[in-house]
Amino acid sequence: MMRLVEFPIILSPGQTVRSSMGSLLQGVLMERIPTEAAAALHENGLRPYSQCIFFDRERQRAFWRLGFLTDEAYALLYPPICADPCIHLMHGDQVLRLAAPAERAAGSCASLADALFQAEAAPDGCELRFLTPGSFKRQERYVNVPERQLVFQSLVQRWNAFTDFARLEEADLAQHLADACQLTRYDLHSQPFSLEGRRIYGFCGRMRLRFHGSDMTRRILGLLCRFAPFAGIGIKTAMGMGAVEASIFYCEPRR
Repeated sequence: MMRLVEFPIILSPGQTVRSSMGSLLQGVLMERIPTEAAAALHENGLRPYSQCIFFDRERQRAFWRLGFLTDEAYALLYPPICADPCIHLMHGDQVLRLAAPAERAAGSCASLADALFQAEAAPDGCELRFLTPGSFKRQERYVNVPERQLVFQSLVQRWNAFTDFARLEEADLAQHLADACQLTRYDLHSQPFSLEGRRIYGFCGRMRLRFHGSDMTRRILGLLCRFAPFAGIGIKTAMGMGAVEASIFYCEPRR
């Protein structure tokens, strides 16, 4: 079972949040679980959770969001957060106070797949909205633009690592999916993310993709986009980067 949970943050007068605080919150998570469990998570290349901190302009509130990709990750990390709603950040001597959490979404890999594969029609596209800076790494260099192949490579890797349903193992699948997408609209900008004394420049904003290709290809694209808010996209998703909202559409609106 996957879950997407948000903790509203109660800000004091003058207090603000930055997306780079996600790296500090990752440290808080590791402090609240047994040392052996933290070490095991550190050794894994792909973490079974994502997390970020952001300010939502539409709701006019700051949130700490966590996406759990497995029941084990949820059972390990969620109770220690709820046990103490006051979070002391190591840098800046700040305290974040958490309000009662809300579950934004939940479902198994199978239920996500059923919703897409059993629907009467395949989706026509998706809009991705990046809440925190996203980036990729290729040949030891950062890539700070959302190349379609890298977006879907990231999602396929995480899906295959944590699915309890069906793996996506077609050769060159990420490139095939990228070729079946057209970037029709975007509003993106670069934004830095501070991490362990250095800055990584990533991208934030919106991008709209129009799906092409076969019926099955469009359904797989829709499945991965629905999966994206739980998993995040790109590098450092457990440290606050690459948090995303996804909106699937079945008929691209005309303007």
